[in-house]
Amino acid sequence: MKLLCVQVIKDLLDEGIDYDKVSKLTSDAKFESGDIKASVAVLSFILSSAAKHDVDSESLSSELQQLGLPKEHTTGLCKSYEDKHIALQEKLRESSLRLGRLEAVNWRVDYTLSSSELKQVNEPTVQLRLQAQDPETDSTKTTVVSITADKFRVLLTGFCRPIFISCLKMPEGPELHLASLYVNKMCEGLVFTGAVEKSEVNKNPEVPFCCDAYCIKAQSRGKEVRLTLTPIKTDDNSKRKVSKHQSQQPMDVVFRFGMSGFFRFTAVDDLPKHAHLRFYTNEAPRRVLSFEDTRRFGSWHPNGTWQKDRGPCVMFEYESFRENVLSHLTDKAFDKPICEVLLNQKYFNGIGNYLRSEILFRLQIPPFVKARTALEGLVLKDEDKTKVKKAITVVESTDKIGKKGVKAETPDLLSLCHTVPLEVVKLGGSWSYGA
Repeated sequence: MKLLCVQVIKDLLDEGIDYDKVSKLTSDAKFESGDIKASVAVLSFILSSAAKHDVDSESLSSELQQLGLPKEHTTGLCKSYEDKHIALQEKLRESSLRLGRLEAVNWRVDYTLSSSELKQVNEPTVQLRLQAQDPETDSTKTTVVSITADKFRVLLTGFCRPIFISCLKMPEGPELHLASLYVNKMCEGLVFTGAVEKSEVNKNPEVPFCCDAYCIKAQSRGKEVRLTLTPIKTDDNSKRKVSKHQSQQPMDVVFRFGMSGFFRFTAVDDLPKHAHLRFYTNEAPRRVLSFEDTRRFGSWHPNGTWQKDRGPCVMFEYESFRENVLSHLTDKAFDKPICEVLLNQKYFNGIGNYLRSEILFRLQIPPFVKARTALEGLVLKDEDKTKVKKAITVVESTDKIGKKGVKAETPDLLSLCHTVPLEVVKLGGSWSYGA
């Protein structure tokens, strides 16, 4: 085992592995080619991971034996690892996060008289010249790319304006609120027209709304977003007779984003591939607000309402949310670990995986503690509201006297369920959960 590990470490250090020697070392065990490759891969993973996380040889030996590796094999592996521990770390440090650096970008616009690739004569094309440094050799590589003016405009806009990339994480309460802000910002002052279109492949229901002129406004609550489609009167449609098929009353469409849903506002020609519900503007050129959902776990509900079995929103209905949790601690749901209960939207509407992890980490609460145990102390804290009001009065009075004796209240689990999502919204700034 020790000699085999020596060869694997040589490979990790770019000193070259002797495959003939490896074959001889494994011949007694009658390893086939696939077995040898698997053994080298496993040893490479163990040694590089241990070095990356700075695991000492004693701890590594203990962990490997617990996983079932015989002690004689563990001893040989750990001896080789201990001898080259520092060298492995230095090599990993050199090769980690070595990204190419963009040295320079130059571009020019060419007008081509004729081409089989262009739509019309005298249409401009952009020549992009990129100079990037190779992370391995430090040499500069030049790449020339030819793109259309429209694509260059999109590229330039993407560099100049930050975009919230929807695929980074599964949308939770803050992301849905950012989505509602995005819709309101993009749709402000715009008039939409026609029928709401659904893609053929999506199994969600059709939205039976058709109007010559309507506006769109959005509102979020927990893990839901509601779009309100409101017919409006314009000079054009006031002269026409209202058709039987025209919607005259507002309609609410309630969205749940699933794993990858978000809104996007684009030109009609740039309609995204996974735009499953579409609202078209009344302008030239026309634009479209789309609900995009790559994985199709999202849903929408025409004439929908907030889901009844969801609790109050942790961000914007904090008092009701807190009361709802503390008044139901006897419920069987709170027999489960706190890490599971925090995902129960009946009580924690808007909390998801990354918010749960951040909240428990800040309070140093073990994730598998029973939820009732983690929360029952907060009942006593909320019972004496008179003392709380008095404390607030004392703090306000001491603020006026020079802020002597002011002591900030320590946040608890429920208050962090309120403030941490709002921190995420604040970090969103001018960004949006859309593109």
